[in-house]
Amino acid sequence: MEKDLGADPLKPIYIALLGAECTGKTELLSALVQRWKALNQVPRLTVIPELLRSFCEQHARAPNRSEQHTLFAAQVAQQLKTLPEFANHQRRKQANPMLPIVIGDCAPITTALYSKMYFNDHSLLFPASQFHASHYDLHLVLEPEFAWEADPLPFMRDGPAAQAQFNRLLQDWLQHNPQLPTRRLSGDLTERVNQVITAIIELHARGPA
Repeated sequence: MEKDLGADPLKPIYIALLGAECTGKTELLSALVQRWKALNQVPRLTVIPELLRSFCEQHARAPNRSEQHTLFAAQVAQQLKTLPEFANHQRRKQANPMLPIVIGDCAPITTALYSKMYFNDHSLLFPASQFHASHYDLHLVLEPEFAWEADPLPFMRDGPAAQAQFNRLLQDWLQHNPQLPTRRLSGDLTERVNQVITAIIELHARGPA
């Protein structure tokens, strides 16, 4: 089911980047930003950073069960606050017909799935699924294609077994939400960047309904 991109001409196009630990999400976004800067006549691109990493750096630990809801709420709020920011930006640049792009590193469903995985807490799955269905125009999915590597921050990655377990949960969630617009990325870094850019171009090609 495709979303109506013409419903709100001031609303950005929202893209969620999904994948287990060590599937190249952060590396992909960094390469995408650099490639984006080299292109001409493209819409504004904003990356929402990974809040889990910020939490772990600040507290020197991973969040506990009670903090999962706080982290989830922060991820939702961080995305929603871009709406008035981009509305003001678009009003100042009415001559630019290209909708801005917002791509998130670690979307709310990631926190919901980790909460289920580590704490057997399913309470975030329904609100996360609702939020993704109503707010995201595309989900980019990265599968574990590369060898697992430890993160310099010890609280960020738990090993190949945890990677595989989360990937199973993610794939199961996607299977139970077939209405979500989804594209799977594969190949090396350059190929993945090209696939993301192609996906963005296709979103804009659909144009206002």
